[in-house]
Amino acid sequence: MSQGAGLHDEVDAPAISTSSSTLSSGGVEPESHLTPKAEEPQPEVELRPRSPSLEIIEESAYRERHNARGSSKTQTNVSGSNVSQKALGKRKAVIVPTASPKKKLKRPAATPLTHPIKPESSPPKPPPRPPHKFKEEDVFVLPAADVETYLADAPPLPIDPGPSALHVPRNFIYLAYGGSPYQFLQYIPAERNPSQTGSGRRRLVFPMPEMNPAMPLHPGESGLLFASRHEVLSDPPWGVFRKNLDGGEARWLYLGEYESVLVGRMTKAQFRMQRAMVKARWAKLIIEQKVLFHTAPFMVAPASRGTP
Repeated sequence: MSQGAGLHDEVDAPAISTSSSTLSSGGVEPESHLTPKAEEPQPEVELRPRSPSLEIIEESAYRERHNARGSSKTQTNVSGSNVSQKALGKRKAVIVPTASPKKKLKRPAATPLTHPIKPESSPPKPPPRPPHKFKEEDVFVLPAADVETYLADAPPLPIDPGPSALHVPRNFIYLAYGGSPYQFLQYIPAERNPSQTGSGRRRLVFPMPEMNPAMPLHPGESGLLFASRHEVLSDPPWGVFRKNLDGGEARWLYLGEYESVLVGRMTKAQFRMQRAMVKARWAKLIIEQKVLFHTAPFMVAPASRGTP
């Protein structure tokens, strides 16, 4: 593309007005028979790029020349996107970096909760303890506050699905697995152990509900066992059985595998609050057998052995 007259003149040189001009690749040659006229003020042309990404050329490099004579005039029309490299020569071009407009992020409108936030589920509560009869004159009874304090670190263990409610006679356990059908503690020999995951001798305990009012009554429930024997404190776990509470033929319910921990011994205040017959009975037991009375809570542990 050819450019108008005066592209190769100095930028700051005054423009010469002529009556006519000829476009060529070398510029504009003024006619010799025309006399130069008075200089006219040169209007500046403001170039506006169509896009921020286009090159912006110095405005001083492109000035418009007008003919004073006649109605025809030559005007150089320069577009930022149509300027040839030859016409620009060695003039510098200013490149304006493209700046993306900042977008304001709209905060989403608050939506009402469709479902209320549920509080964290509390640990499952054990079923209510069934009523059972016991001989108050023979049973060592602790205040409810003391029982709660002793069992504070032995929460109930939820069992899902629930265990079997089958009650079996003690003689059945003896015939099937050996041991004794009458003693407080019973041991199953290793060769007759029904467990698939354990090995060695199996240990079972059969506390009487009428003698242990705070003992566990449901599978997974913790409780207190009043005993003067220390075997239950070692070699855990112990399989715990509970006798039926309906007063009929003696049958036993398997409660699970338990660990036992000594949490206290008989205190002076606890002994004095018992009935006279209870105090006489336990005093005789302590003197004759020379053992110390203790309470041992059974702490529930996951059953790792099969039911007998």
